[in-house]
Amino acid sequence: MGDILIVLRHAVAGVKLPDPERDFTRGLDERGLATAEALPDSIRAHVTPAAIVSSPAQRCLQTVCPLSVRSGLPLGRSEALRASATRSEAIELLLALPDRSVVCTHGEVIEALFGAMACEKGAFLVLRRAGTVLRPMLYVGPPESERPGLPTPDGALST
Repeated sequence: MGDILIVLRHAVAGVKLPDPERDFTRGLDERGLATAEALPDSIRAHVTPAAIVSSPAQRCLQTVCPLSVRSGLPLGRSEALRASATRSEAIELLLALPDRSVVCTHGEVIEALFGAMACEKGAFLVLRRAGTVLRPMLYVGPPESERPGLPTPDGALST
């Protein structure tokens, strides 16, 4: 069958700043904070998290902080989930994490992993991991979108 992983894009955090150092510390806006509060229920509808790992960017940490608090799990940080991370760094991390891990990252990393597959802010992909194959199985929109999960195209990521 394979393991289940959740790859989450951080919630809404206002406008991207041109200075990378300042942008790194940009937090969620009011809408993003509301999404972060709603995400634990949405995620737990698909998996009971065993681990939570985030990009060290403030907006990513804020997105999964409520999940960490409600699940009682520590919030790990990984440079492999930064917006500037390479595809191979992200894949290496995803292959090493335990089953039922939730990761929070940036649109740039999701695009590097899965190509043109759009992922809204505050949305996530449910992946099935079998050996070194990562297959998106379901796309779940942000909690406020009230859209059901959508099956993803059959495009496995093989490493």
